Amino acid sequence: NFWFSVSVEIGDYNNNDKEKTEPIGIDLGIKTLAVCSNGKSYKKPNIKKHKKKLKRLQRKASRQYKKMLDKSKETKVKFSEIHKSKNLLKLESNIRKEYRKINNILTTNIHNITSELVKLNSSSIVIEDLNIKGMMKNKHLSEKIKEAKFYEFRRQLEYKCKWNNVNLIIADRWYPSSKLCSSCGNRKKKLSLKERIYTCEECGCVIDRDYNASLNLKYLAM
Repeated sequence: NFWFSVSVEIGDYNNNDKEKTEPIGIDLGIKTLAVCSNGKSYKKPNIKKHKKKLKRLQRKASRQYKKMLDKSKETKVKFSEIHKSKNLLKLESNIRKEYRKINNILTTNIHNITSELVKLNSSSIVIEDLNIKGMMKNKHLSEKIKEAKFYEFRRQLEYKCKWNNVNLIIADRWYPSSKLCSSCGNRKKKLSLKERIYTCEECGCVIDRDYNASLNLKYLAM
């Protein structure tokens, strides 16, 4: 058998000469994955049945592990030296498959969203620099934050914007996009997570909290 490798230099095949549209601000969240300044919003895919199946498989595997642990105590043999049954090996294989399915569904959804956004050919796309590690410390939201795959969303936008000649702006982590009024620029001192509607105390503007944040992110590019 022979293998040939060919290297070819080509120009920028994604040189986009079309007229650019207005910037887009994207507010990433848990309830709604992405809310955009152009009025569009994107949700996470429904993975409830996959998570339910995964938990069922994990419970079955847990019972098998308990049997192995009991046998280890009775026979004084190390747990790691006890051979796994065919049933347990099959369960472990199915658990890995289910994890892959869930991950693929979530990642594919982000691919579809980011591709759609980049194809709008906007002059700039603006997202926030989220403190994901800090957010993961919230035990009540950590699982949902993990499923949102914020880092993957940003990673895909970075290389797709580069390919399509779109300027990606990462807003500073401390930029108060949610607290600013997109109408008059007034800044609220306090805004709890429970407040889903933003009401400005200065101009009386009443707007969806996430949409308000996306507009403020858009204005950063303007």
